[in-house]
Amino acid sequence: MKKILLSVFLVLQAGPDVRAQEDVLGVVWRMPDSAEHGIIDLQDMRAAGIKAVRTGPITDSSLLVAADSFGIVLYRELPLYEYSASRLVDSTAYASSILRDLIQIGRNHTSAGPIGLAVRADVSDEAACVYFDGVTAGSGARSDQKFYYVGSFADDDACSESVDFVLLDVLDVENPLQRLGKFREKRDTPVGLASIGSWVDPTAKYGLNIPHSEERQARRLERSLSALDGKRGGTVAFVHRWRDFYNRPDIDAKGSRDVYGRHYGLHDAAGRRRPSMQVLEGFLGGGQTVFAFGSSESEEKSFPLLILFGWMLILTVGILYASSPRFRYMAPRYFFAHGFFRNAVRDAREVLPIISTALLTTVGLSVGILGSLVLTTVSDTEPVLHVARILSPSVHFAMTSILSRPFLPIVLLGSISLLAMSVWMGIWMMVTSRRAPLLPSQALMLAVWPRWQLLVLLPVAMSLNTLEPALALKWLTLLVPAWLGTAMWSTVRTAFDLLKVSRCSVLSAVIVWMINPINMLLAVILAYGINYSDEILYLWHLASRS
Repeated sequence: MKKILLSVFLVLQAGPDVRAQEDVLGVVWRMPDSAEHGIIDLQDMRAAGIKAVRTGPITDSSLLVAADSFGIVLYRELPLYEYSASRLVDSTAYASSILRDLIQIGRNHTSAGPIGLAVRADVSDEAACVYFDGVTAGSGARSDQKFYYVGSFADDDACSESVDFVLLDVLDVENPLQRLGKFREKRDTPVGLASIGSWVDPTAKYGLNIPHSEERQARRLERSLSALDGKRGGTVAFVHRWRDFYNRPDIDAKGSRDVYGRHYGLHDAAGRRRPSMQVLEGFLGGGQTVFAFGSSESEEKSFPLLILFGWMLILTVGILYASSPRFRYMAPRYFFAHGFFRNAVRDAREVLPIISTALLTTVGLSVGILGSLVLTTVSDTEPVLHVARILSPSVHFAMTSILSRPFLPIVLLGSISLLAMSVWMGIWMMVTSRRAPLLPSQALMLAVWPRWQLLVLLPVAMSLNTLEPALALKWLTLLVPAWLGTAMWSTVRTAFDLLKVSRCSVLSAVIVWMINPINMLLAVILAYGINYSDEILYLWHLASRS
């Protein structure tokens, strides 16, 4: 009898940690605003067979008591989200105080399981590893307390040996098991999945053939869990997430992956079950792992208005060329006899104010379209998601609103480029006013015509929409440098032509060229990079390693 009681006592003392070594399939959960609603959620989870929940730094004892009674293990995480290596190390004292509170509050609760020490920090930098050793020192944790972190680096994780296990962030990843395998190939540290799932468009029609439908979400979850089921052996995995919530997504962006306010929940905000919940229950119960979902006719793709708009701009230039003899006369001179072109502008013989104004508008809109296409292509990449999460709520809301409406960046970026170009040309006119005053039409022509490369880059950028995301990103690494290089060349061309036309001093021309909009933008980026070098380093790691 004494041996039996001793065995029960040891199991109760080590309950969460024993379970941490077994296969675990749970859900990600954001605690509601009230403990009462939280307890109801936990009760519903228990009814569904869920025994593990990944959540934030819960310290409410009533929730822990409820989780104890439901047999649910809570994987609580410190609120350290998106930290660079240096910032993580600097936060050791702050994190240690929270950790001590979590350990103290959860000491007598079997539901107080492993503790996450950081979420999506730059663990590809070895400098961050010092934090994990320092934060647990003096925490008062039992020897069997398990610690982990949520990471984004399957290939280049440098700190896995500092914790008991690692959870990889794989939300929206088509093949999460591939990342799991990459991590295991290089490390012996146990690894799991922090966030399996894909998002749902509430306005999408019914059926597997419809992108981001509830049925498509359920099928992707079924495939991920089926693949995971064949490679368990102590794997901890969580489905993202239990329920959508009504709160503004920007407020919760730091702790959540839901940067754009998308709907990932197994339930919607009103509590309605989605088909993916049936899939999870089937795998948890072990009774059903294959599911049938209805199909429907494939949804017709929306007409690519942005692409149409871009081709309309190119067509507009063609119409201008075909309808204006003076344009047809000056265009060959610009390319093949540039000295004659410059002389004609200097003498105000062929300044073409109407044509140049139309080209100026085309240039501004082309910049807007290029920028919009680039932003759309990179909007779901790790660096952009990281930036969105660390912004203030108001700036985050503005950024995500712009990215979700493709025509807004066209108007915004186009207007900014036109304003910047106008201010720069105004400075040129003031500098040259003493020796050889320029007419606005002359300055306009010398500023706009060197930007003809935009009409070549625009079709290339529009073709990105026809490519797979991974391939589009590869082409983007060529397009963006080409865009920046041609933009720099156009400012040099404009400055040189104005130097020849206005006969101002070389020093004046160089100074004015140095304050052109492209240089000023690069200067701002450089200054930010110097002041926040750790954040820039983290962005680089996310772009090159995640």
